[in-house]
Amino acid sequence: MDAHAQGNSPPRRINWRGIITKWLKIIAKWWGAIAILSVGAILIVVLAALVLFKQVVIKPLDPEFRLQSATVSLFNTSAAEFTATWDVKFIAVNPNHKLNISYNSMRAAMFYKTNNSDGNGVLLATKPVPPPSSLSPKAETTRSFRVETASAYVGEDVAKEISEGIARGSVSFVLRLLGSFKFSSYWTDPRKFEASCHRVEFGFSPGNSTGALTLGQSRVCGTDLGSGKFCLFD
Repeated sequence: MDAHAQGNSPPRRINWRGIITKWLKIIAKWWGAIAILSVGAILIVVLAALVLFKQVVIKPLDPEFRLQSATVSLFNTSAAEFTATWDVKFIAVNPNHKLNISYNSMRAAMFYKTNNSDGNGVLLATKPVPPPSSLSPKAETTRSFRVETASAYVGEDVAKEISEGIARGSVSFVLRLLGSFKFSSYWTDPRKFEASCHRVEFGFSPGNSTGALTLGQSRVCGTDLGSGKFCLFD
């Protein structure tokens, strides 16, 4: 009798409400971690898409500089002192197809490298100069400035080399333009740059203390971003 009753007992019902309640508690417990991981994954995807957009679609290009013309007037190269004035004209170019470039500041510096020097050379003069105006894509502008130095101590060896160069008819200096710029309408912080024109040769005629760029010296100046190695920024 008992066996017959046991065989005819109704099947055990599944407690769906309890199962659902249990899983809801588990989800609620780990919801914070799941949300953080989801947000992190979304941010990674967005940043990767922005980097890809920047490199493939926008392709930001660094500004370019070309030395157009320059003269130097040497008033004193005797003993160990040096007095001179440089008048420089250069061209600033925005090579980008889609981005504007705006300049925040600029400084010009003139150096002299001795014949056996492997370093940066002797700093002769430096001063802030007006930066180029904001440049639209593929635009360029011409700027001029003057840099002077008066009775600067350069040492007997440097003064002698410069005097001998004038007597031979040519002296070379190094021009550097330092400053900062940013891409307008583009999410980026200002970037420092240094445009260097190495071994800019000035030709002198006999008995004349004013020299001009020798033939073929108008050229592109190499640009190095973020170097800051001369610490000449304002």
